[in-house]
Amino acid sequence: MQWLEVLRNYRALDPACGSGNFLFLGLKALKDVELLTITAAADLGLDREQDLVTGVHNMLGIELNEYAAELARVSLWIGEIQWRIAHGYPPKTNPVLEPLEQIECRDALLAWPASPAAAAPVSPPHPHPLPQGAREPKADWSRRSWEPRSAALSAPAGPPAAPAGPAPARHPAASRALSDP
Repeated sequence: MQWLEVLRNYRALDPACGSGNFLFLGLKALKDVELLTITAAADLGLDREQDLVTGVHNMLGIELNEYAAELARVSLWIGEIQWRIAHGYPPKTNPVLEPLEQIECRDALLAWPASPAAAAPVSPPHPHPLPQGAREPKADWSRRSWEPRSAALSAPAGPPAAPAGPAPARHPAASRALSDP
């Protein structure tokens, strides 16, 4: 059945899922649509699927708070089990629960650099560059002395490099986005 393949591949994303309430309601609605489809097909005399094609794999979420992300995962699993029992389907037993990596614990707006060194601010160029070979005071305050200016502090050849910072976050591919307005 082509329609059931559409339902199997449907993905709903909540980019700020919190404890997973919208994901839970989205899962419930999607499973209700599938049940309506299966019932209508059976009424027409068509073959019935052995098991449901929709499930927690259809729901995608992003949450910054690790505790809330884990709670969203548990809410989806509880919702899946409750829906199956309420509609006469046995709960899955092998396995009862699968990992839900599609509920990601990260920032949904900004993608931060992976290493702290990449995020380190870049020092601005010296505000008053000295001419080549000029001397400036050392940071040794016990006596006054002069040393040639280091190459690292010389005026840059071009404009200063922009500091590495966050980039817009990428979201997983989804059929619909769910979220607070």
